[in-house]
Amino acid sequence: MIYKWSKFYAAIKLYMIFPHRLFYKTIIVNGKENIPKNTPLIFAPNHQNALMDPLAIIYTTKQQSVFLARADIFKSEGLTTRFLKKAKILPIYRIRDGANTLKKNEKIFDITVEILKNNKSLVLFPEARHNDKRYLLLLKKAIPRIAFKTMDTEGFDKDIKIVPVGIYYSNYSNIRTVLQINYGKPISMLEYYKIYLNNQHEATVSFTEELTKRLKPLMLDISNKVLYRMYEGLRTIYYEKMIKLLKLGKNNQRNKFTADKKIIDILDRYAENNFSELEKFKEKVVIYLKGVKDAKLRNWVFNKEKYSWFGMFINYLIILLLMPVHVYGIINNYLPYKIIDLIVKRKVKDIQFHSSFKIVIGIIAFPVYYLIMFFIITFITDIWWLRLAYVVSLPLSGLFAFEFMIWNRKIFAKLRYNILVLRKNKKIIKFKKLQKEIINKMDEIVKKIM
Repeated sequence: MIYKWSKFYAAIKLYMIFPHRLFYKTIIVNGKENIPKNTPLIFAPNHQNALMDPLAIIYTTKQQSVFLARADIFKSEGLTTRFLKKAKILPIYRIRDGANTLKKNEKIFDITVEILKNNKSLVLFPEARHNDKRYLLLLKKAIPRIAFKTMDTEGFDKDIKIVPVGIYYSNYSNIRTVLQINYGKPISMLEYYKIYLNNQHEATVSFTEELTKRLKPLMLDISNKVLYRMYEGLRTIYYEKMIKLLKLGKNNQRNKFTADKKIIDILDRYAENNFSELEKFKEKVVIYLKGVKDAKLRNWVFNKEKYSWFGMFINYLIILLLMPVHVYGIINNYLPYKIIDLIVKRKVKDIQFHSSFKIVIGIIAFPVYYLIMFFIITFITDIWWLRLAYVVSLPLSGLFAFEFMIWNRKIFAKLRYNILVLRKNKKIIKFKKLQKEIINKMDEIVKKIM
């Protein structure tokens, strides 16, 4: 049965743990203590980033959970479908798959009943599709349907727990970015089942409303679609100031998430009575963001009047000293990295699938490439420890080369900014003035609301 412990599942999880941890620079997990033990369980995460969302659950929980995924990925009856089934993934059919396919869900739901009856866990994305914007879509009815069907089973006397999960990515497609997973307090289905016995529709609606209410605090939910771009821009521009205002301490991801949530909340409350004012403010924010992007700079560069020339001199000395290691890393990793990048950019249109394809292709391409390089080194030297050292150095030098490149770009951005300031570049003066106006306006809004 699919709910039983699987050696294949365990092996895949073990094999994927290193590339998954390598893919993200920072992985933050909050609320693991909220996950109940020894009870039927359904994880209910928001869906932001295709395959990376299931991986986020897999690598932050101990359970071998069974996943429900859209049925169209099961269209092929070949190796892919067999792999998906072994990886504990079941298809769920939607109206877009054809009205005649919906009846197949009954068989799937029967399997989920057996999973829950045996005290195992399911993962079901209640939005039923991923979303490339930071807000929660309307939730579908699959979770309460499965839970109530299980509780209706003769002899079933347990309480099913639903754990809301908020998943956040600092960037959907780039490697070495931030992943944050927030596990909320579980929802007991017992009280909703009591309602269900008298009114099935009311029970489903009540539960869905509660799950929506529980999910939103665990994620970034910018529900104001008209002002969405302004909200996103202000998260970038104002979060450091908000961290200070909230006295959160260090400028780290946990505090940034808290600050972002507060910025969204303040703007939502201010928009209730000042929507037209914010629409005008949005234009200023959009002009600033576009101007900074066109200038090939980032907002953070404008946070200082200028950067220390001596500091940059020291940084460039360090860059010069470490350049051989950087070149070594590029030489030994550039080919598979570039091939993967080209395939994804040319073949994958949906940006929410970029990181998924990168990691799936990468776990095959890089080991094969490293194996080839190992065979090459065996012809060059017969010293075993030198061969071993070379193979170990391949992924480590690749990681160093990537981090080195990002650091170098930041130093160059500071240098370029300093030169433009020194030359009194009109665009830079305009952007600095515009950034100051935006921050001052946010200060006014924050003061009125807080």
